[in-house]
Amino acid sequence: MSGFYLWGEHKENVIDSGGSINNYRFDYVEYGINSNLSIAYYIAPASTVISLGGRFQYFKTVFDEAIDVGSIPAASDPTYNSNAKNKFYGVTLTATYTFSI
Repeated sequence: MSGFYLWGEHKENVIDSGGSINNYRFDYVEYGINSNLSIAYYIAPASTVISLGGRFQYFKTVFDEAIDVGSIPAASDPTYNSNAKNKFYGVTLTATYTFSI
């Protein structure tokens, strides 16, 4: 299991109902966990390990208040002051061949 903390910036151009283009910039942070659990089998004659398992990742994105560099204040649009929670999971299958140089 591992954890992470990331930060970044998102830029977006939005056309409002009047046809004006508004430029928004968002600062945000993301934090979460990664985990992987698997079983493995070593095939000695082939110098290969086969593993089967599962993977799970969860992270939350927290947006700072949007900065509007266009003509409409971003604070008036509630969709720009939101947070997101994401979950990813699935099955993993790997084959690792080992050799010496």
